[in-house]
Amino acid sequence: MGAARVGTCIRRTARPVCAGMRDSSVTDASTTDGDQDGSARPDMTRAPLPASGVDQALLNEHLPLGVLVVDKVGVVRHVNRRATALTGYRADEVLGRSIVDFIEPADVDFLVASLTFAAHYDDAVMGPSRVRFRHRDGESRWTEYWAYDCPDTFGFEGYIVTMTPESVTDNLANAAFQIASDQPLPTCLGSLARAVTSYPLVATGTMIVRADRLNDAGTRSRSSTEVRLSLIGHWPASVLPYVADRVMPWHDVFDTGEARDLEIDGLPEPVRAAAIEAGYRSIWVRPVITRQSSVAAALVAWRYEPGKASPNQERHLDEVVGLARLAFDNDEHRRQLELAATTDPLTGLGNRAGLARRLREVEGEHISVLYVDLDGFKQVNDTYGHGVGDSVIVAAGQRLVSILRDTDSVYRVGGDEFVVVCRDITNEQSSDAASRIASRIVEKLGAPFRVDEALVSLGASVGVALRSGEENATELLRRADLALLSAKRDGKARWTSAPVSLTPQTRSS
Repeated sequence: MGAARVGTCIRRTARPVCAGMRDSSVTDASTTDGDQDGSARPDMTRAPLPASGVDQALLNEHLPLGVLVVDKVGVVRHVNRRATALTGYRADEVLGRSIVDFIEPADVDFLVASLTFAAHYDDAVMGPSRVRFRHRDGESRWTEYWAYDCPDTFGFEGYIVTMTPESVTDNLANAAFQIASDQPLPTCLGSLARAVTSYPLVATGTMIVRADRLNDAGTRSRSSTEVRLSLIGHWPASVLPYVADRVMPWHDVFDTGEARDLEIDGLPEPVRAAAIEAGYRSIWVRPVITRQSSVAAALVAWRYEPGKASPNQERHLDEVVGLARLAFDNDEHRRQLELAATTDPLTGLGNRAGLARRLREVEGEHISVLYVDLDGFKQVNDTYGHGVGDSVIVAAGQRLVSILRDTDSVYRVGGDEFVVVCRDITNEQSSDAASRIASRIVEKLGAPFRVDEALVSLGASVGVALRSGEENATELLRRADLALLSAKRDGKARWTSAPVSLTPQTRSS
């Protein structure tokens, strides 16, 4: 019967399998006269493969595939020119060594298990499978490979292994997995930018992203007059200073949402000269348009060859852009979920979960925490009803926001309770700054609230705590709350600063 793929192979009596594959201390194939079982060993490094009407050696050297021949213990007996080009190694650096020497350690078990499994079958065709190998330049790269039994005419048992370089499809598969597993947006976009470097695109790939779509401190940013941009992926260093220039084609893509293909000669100076010096001849730019119909990013491919994208290359660019769109949409959905989990639905301010996250973000900084409570709010609900009470809460939150700085934040943590976090306050000015903010809160919230026909008068009590030393967030909030209790006990409609320690008390309404 003919060759069958793994899973539908013809079972036969087991032959020796891959037992020595992990042992890289094997005899050099180019100098040994006999196989390890004592049989004659043909010189696969020189002799052409068996001919059948065509020059098999010439065909082997000009295949678009890398070809290795390995014996049953994994020793490389033959390597063609394409394989050396893909791996970066010379033939004499590969021949006679175990194939395991070139495989990433994390994938060795998979490779050995695959070859061992196939050794129990006649005419097995294994593949396609993917493993990572270590390129001669030290970089880890993927390859897709197929493995076939050596014919009897080779004089030894082993495998013919064909391999292809890391392709755009490999990288797209990796990016799709990252998107499906909800990994951070910059990670997913980085994999998609890497896909552009692979066959058949073969370009220097970058995602230019509107910085407001990222929450990642690791991206490089360049500002323009209208939009702040972040770069993810590789970018020609010589062109980096010109990212924000409005004359650059990616800005047109952000404005129009239309793709651009340009020859480098079409770029303005001095960008043109910088790109040519780096070896580039053309540039492809594609918009990433999200579900909200906004251009969130531009995929930029710097090419060493002139010309527009071929139909095949255009299809792969569409796949990269499509996955990028999915990554942005997933990220937006995740942000909406996080926002819902950390936002008070009545006021739109942060809630207790949002406060906890904020305090984690400012851990170790000099901050002030102000605990705010509306005096007499229970009477508002009793007198006017909960609808008016809710309107007063919303208006109180808006007043708090109006008197705070951009670096401050406010959270609703109870029915009529708010917490204000003030950051960027040094030790020298923290007491005075917190005092001024607390005084303004008492003043602003003491003014009447107009709700429909009702004029509602309230007051506000505030407890202030300044972070001292390495104090954690729980202790800081406790001291602010206890200072609030003290303000209420002393007559309400005032603020009190917390000493280093206070004795717990019972708060009056």
